[in-house]
Amino acid sequence: MSIFDLNPDSEKSPEPADGDKSVPPALLGLGLDAKDGHSRLTRGPEFVIVGGSGRTHDRMVERSMAFTSLVHKYGRRTQDLSAEEYYAIIDEMGEPRRHWLYFPRS
Repeated sequence: MSIFDLNPDSEKSPEPADGDKSVPPALLGLGLDAKDGHSRLTRGPEFVIVGGSGRTHDRMVERSMAFTSLVHKYGRRTQDLSAEEYYAIIDEMGEPRRHWLYFPRS
């Protein structure tokens, strides 16, 4: 199932410009298992990952990149997804929904 099967009237979003600071990141990853005292922060065009052990942080970055890649494959931007579209992509990735929370933009 693709996000366009869920919402066929959705307009395709333009690709975000690299380094475009006008749109805040749509994904936030927060890792709470770091015990080594190391501060970790990774920013992508549509995500920010903070904290976690090295392993957890790397996994969150990898999954966030996979998520945004799928979103772009459908010609959309992460920040433009409805909850239904967001979770359809999570399901397509085979990720547990309990690790991914959707908060609508105001």
